[in-house]
Amino acid sequence: MADLLGMLYGDDSGDDSGDDNSEGSEMGDDLGDLLGDLLGGRRKRGRGRKTAGSKNWLRDYAKGGGAIGVPPSAYQEYPLGFDAAVFTPAGPQAITLQATPQLACKPMRPVIIVLRSAGALAVGVNLNDVKVGQRSQFISAAPIAAETYAPTSFGVMLAGSPAGPGIIVSLFYSTTIAPPAGEQVTVQSAIICHAAA
Repeated sequence: MADLLGMLYGDDSGDDSGDDNSEGSEMGDDLGDLLGDLLGGRRKRGRGRKTAGSKNWLRDYAKGGGAIGVPPSAYQEYPLGFDAAVFTPAGPQAITLQATPQLACKPMRPVIIVLRSAGALAVGVNLNDVKVGQRSQFISAAPIAAETYAPTSFGVMLAGSPAGPGIIVSLFYSTTIAPPAGEQVTVQSAIICHAAA
């Protein structure tokens, strides 16, 4: 009965009367503590017996946003999308794309896909700058090949400056040469951001 009370309420009455060395009892304690936290019940008085890596995985998982009804962790990852940039023979060879986040966020990882028509395979696309507001996220004026940030690229985090709601995030693109007649190059972009939830 004591263990049952511990399982349901996470109360010390069940802990003290039950077998503290039983893994099943500790699992029941953790489940009871979790239910007590979520349902507004009594909180367990810690005795310093358990460590962060012991039997508290269920409660830690839930408090980290893994359970329905539990607030999320300090931030979540959201995509910040941009319109497509389309380079044509008669169009401009430099295009600026802009997006305005609605949450305070920190740009972390650009994702860029370059699509070329069959006759435009020799056309290179450069990412000349990324700006958060007026602040450049590059440390030099030299351009970077846009495909540096391809979806399959590894180890290319940006970790940019924080952007408040309404701050414009800009991507500056250009081509190395104009596409041949009848051809085009399309650039699709997004930035994965850490945003306060």
